[in-house]
Amino acid sequence: MTESLLLEAQSLLLEGDIDTSIDLLKTVVSQCNSDLASQQNHTTDGNGDRSTTNADTVHNTRQLRQVAAYQLALLLLQRSGRMR
Repeated sequence: MTESLLLEAQSLLLEGDIDTSIDLLKTVVSQCNSDLASQQNHTTDGNGDRSTTNADTVHNTRQLRQVAAYQLALLLLQRSGRMR
């Protein structure tokens, strides 16, 4: 779901809708933070070892959050420059 929101935000940006793209990117970052919090509570398997599948999921969620946060920061800077 968060990946599709990120793609939608990128599509809206290409269409020139910066404000809606910013809103979606904020949602993506927030959802990733929530997902990471719940994933980190489940980082071990039944034997107390780190689950490889969960570690991959955490890694992917972190990457998604980094991409969204970077794009959000750029758009916020761009928008603040336009408002001056």
